[in-house]
Parts: sequence; C-alpha cells; structure tokens
Amino acid sequence: VRRQLDEPIIGNPGLARAILAAGLEDASRVIEIVELPATGDVATTLGMAAGEPIVWIERLRVAGGEPLALDRSALRLGADCRRQVVGAELGHGSLYDLLAELCGISVTGAVEQVRAVTCSAADRSLLQLNRGEGVLEVERVAYAGAEPVEWRRSLFRGSAYVLGARWGTVPEA
Repeated sequence: VRRQLDEPIIGNPGLARAILAAGLEDASRVIEIVELPATGDVATTLGMAAGEPIVWIERLRVAGGEPLALDRSALRLGADCRRQVVGAELGHGSLYDLLAELCGISVTGAVEQVRAVTCSAADRSLLQLNRGEGVLEVERVAYAGAEPVEWRRSLFRGSAYVLGARWGTVPEA
C-alpha cells in the first residue's frame, strides 16, 4: 500500500472506514463464505458445542487496489441470519455494518491480540508480500453485549501498517 493508513487498524472495528478515511478505495475479494460446523478452539471461543453451525468468511481486504489484509472469520449466528450472511455481498464495506443491517446484531466490543508471524506460501501470494516483508496477525473475539459473535484472525501486510502505543504523560496528538 503506497501510504500507511491514518486511522488505527488495531482496536478499530471499522477497517473499511479507515481505508476510506485515508482517501483509498475499499474493496474485498471474497475467497470463501460458507456455513460449516464449528470445531475445536473456534467453538470453545464462541461458546458453542463442536459441530454447531457457523458462517466461515475468508476475504482479502484491498486498499487502493493493493492487498492490505487477509481476514478469516467464524460467526456465531442464528439460522436465518446465517442464510442471509452467506448470500450477502461482501465485496466492500464493513462486516459489522452488514450484521447490524441484516441481523440486528451490534458489535459492542472486542478483545484483540497482535503478534508478528510467518505465513504460508499461499497467504504470502494472496497478500503479494515483497521478499522479506513480514506480517502482523491480529486475533479478535468480537462481542454483541456479553455474547461472543465473531472469532477472526487477520494477517496484515507489514509495509501497510505501523503499530503505535503511548505510555506515561504525553501531549495529545
């Protein structure tokens, strides 16, 4: 991405809005959107029994025509909402806006963990990573009130994002 985003990605539920605020075009390439049974850690994290249905969404997020992130989400939804989301257009915009519009679900908060990782050759190809370019992995559990509604693992291109922090007493930016 030719310029880094002005809005923080991590701790921000609106990647699409952050992309647009940076003056870039927001788009997503949907790789997969399907209903399937929850397994292992995903089921546990979402407070479900293994085998209960989830919506699995995998999409490549694009900013200004260049890959920015690869999102993989598992959604805990009721049957009607699962059908609507599986049939929805996710080529641009916010998944959380879509959940609010189609299902009446408002994401109210999330817990995120960020780590530097290596990724598979297939993921490197999708993200069009340069030789030696790293990725940040952001793992998120999003909540609607007290209920977990989404588990997401995103891989962000290292060249597209800077993780910043403040501590102590500093003047406001």
